[in-house]
Amino acid sequence: MLAELQHLDVELNGRFTTSDELKFLGEYLTTVDLRLSAYAKISAADAEILDALDKRLLARFPKLYRKGTRDLAPTCRRDRFEVLRACAAAMLMDDPEGIKQRLLYWFETVLRAYHDEKEAGLSYQMLQDVLKDYLTPQEAALMKPILDQCVEVLGTLG
Repeated sequence: MLAELQHLDVELNGRFTTSDELKFLGEYLTTVDLRLSAYAKISAADAEILDALDKRLLARFPKLYRKGTRDLAPTCRRDRFEVLRACAAAMLMDDPEGIKQRLLYWFETVLRAYHDEKEAGLSYQMLQDVLKDYLTPQEAALMKPILDQCVEVLGTLG
């Protein structure tokens, strides 16, 4: 939404907006209560959400956090926390494209260096399922496009 407002500001060039140009703002305002609720729930349960995600990931991939003799669990958890926080903020602001520019493209470079794209893609797909235990279906639907961006940018599944 902020990106759309900035774009609109540039496009106005000394004139008033039309009602069509403001339509996105009305659409955003109809979802603001859901967005605030989802953000608050994610913020309050972030550690629990990440614990549930870890449990599911480790059940499927027991050696997920091992690289040779190194235990990468703390690093992976920190990274997933940052992505979860950024996703929640992007959902709150209705800015799925902004998260790509601010975080995902940088993080993609890191994952590619460690050859962890597949694991990242699966992690963020599973995160969508985990969030369904913490959010209403309407709130989860608001997070879905943001998490889809994570899967698209961070995870190469093929």
